[in-house]
Amino acid sequence: MMRRQAGFSLLELLIALTLLAVIATMSFGTLTMGARVWERSGTGAADPALTVGNRLARLIEAARMVPLPQTDLSLRLPFRGKADELVFVRIDRDDGLVAMRLEIMRSGNASTLVIYERQIANPIEVLGELDWQAPIFRLPGLRVADLAYATADGDWVPDWPKAGPGPSLIRLRLGQASPHRFVVAPQVRR
Repeated sequence: MMRRQAGFSLLELLIALTLLAVIATMSFGTLTMGARVWERSGTGAADPALTVGNRLARLIEAARMVPLPQTDLSLRLPFRGKADELVFVRIDRDDGLVAMRLEIMRSGNASTLVIYERQIANPIEVLGELDWQAPIFRLPGLRVADLAYATADGDWVPDWPKAGPGPSLIRLRLGQASPHRFVVAPQVRR
């Protein structure tokens, strides 16, 4: 009677090595992708100012500033820009025209970013005083929070005049530990 020897056959060893290679390849791809996402996001999970700033930058980029005719033949935009306030209109697929207001409230060395949103029927409503009701979001404890607007010459100004074309760029700086800078180009239809 022949006894079988303990161990693995060559075929069993090749199958095991092939499965190990497939698992290693999949694991390496997943780890590489995870490392890229981690590097790209930086400290996004730990710093809400970065996450909020990125979201606001996308909303401002999606804003559609349509010139509104006035009696003196000049144009005004449904837009207000100050160092501590930004009001603009965006088009939402579900809600139609939405007025957005970003307000920076200062208290000592800390600031709070407050965001309001309101559905409107006509963009001209933004130029008057709106009843903003309750804010949709608050981000307290900011050490750096400011807005600035780029002129046609490339200079940054803290307040945007009410008449004339809109700013070519809007700069938003937010930060708790270190400031994050977001420079956004709003879209203006002429």
